[in-house]
This record gives sequence, C-alpha cells and structure tokens, in this order.
Amino acid sequence: MVLVITGKYFRRALVTSAFFYSSQISIVSADPLNLDFSSEYGDHVVLRVGDTFRLLMRLGAAAYVTLLHQDALGKRSLIVPSQHFPQQYYQAQSWQFFPATDQNFAFTITPPLGQEYFLLVASAEPLDSAPLLKQNLSQSQHTLNKLSKTKAIAFKQILLEIE
Repeated sequence: MVLVITGKYFRRALVTSAFFYSSQISIVSADPLNLDFSSEYGDHVVLRVGDTFRLLMRLGAAAYVTLLHQDALGKRSLIVPSQHFPQQYYQAQSWQFFPATDQNFAFTITPPLGQEYFLLVASAEPLDSAPLLKQNLSQSQHTLNKLSKTKAIAFKQILLEIE
C-alpha cells in the first residue's frame, strides 16, 4: 500500500515521482486485487505434528488463484488448482476458508519438521504455475514482483514453523 500525503504546497508523493497539489490524504492500493491471506492462527505460526489449521482468503476483486506449498525440505507442490481443488477462479469476497469453503476441511501437520510456506497468488488472468514450482521461494517472489509491474497480480505468503 502506498500512502500519498499532500498538503498546501507541491510535495513529492512517496514511492512515485508524481506531484500533487491538494489538502487531503489519500491511500492508493498497490494491490489492485486487494488480496488478504492468513491461517486461522495468523501469518507466522508455530505448530506441532498432528496439529490442524485452516487457511483463509479475502479478495477485493474476482481473480484466478494459485496456491503453492513448500515443505521443510524445500519440495514445492501445487495445491490450487489441483485434482483435489480444481476451482481456480474466485469472485470478490469477504474472508472465507480456502481452498475448501467447507469449514470442516483442515490441513494436518506431518513431518518433516522445520519451516513451511504457503504462497497464494491472485491474478486477473490465469497464471502458468510451472515456473513457480521449479523455483525456490525467493525466486518465485522475484518472478511475481517482475510480473506485477505489467499484470494485475498480487501475492502473499504464510510461514509455518513445525516443531
């Protein structure tokens, strides 16, 4: 999110080179899809083997959604779209359980121990997830940052610490 503060005099807007003359404060979203993503316990969670958790998502605009998982050994897998969760296009919505809207669905923690990540990507057009599955997390984020300069793409991640 970019906060643009303007006042009596011309001021340079934060993170842009545009000039404004006004006496108002406005908030400009850098995320056109207004994506929010979390686990029911938050964005950085410590869990133990056998614990269960659910994911939640909120979209401010209809979007194609891709959900990737990286386990503690670095293995990447595609959760959405997949055989179990084929739906990829979601309407704008308030917070809802995801990838299954059924409140009874939950992920169960299994070994290996360490850090696991979920990366949720929302885009205005279908996204080819194959390159993201071949990259580590930081490379995927770099790729998505580059794509977001020319396409309507937003992404968020959740970190799970498995003990």
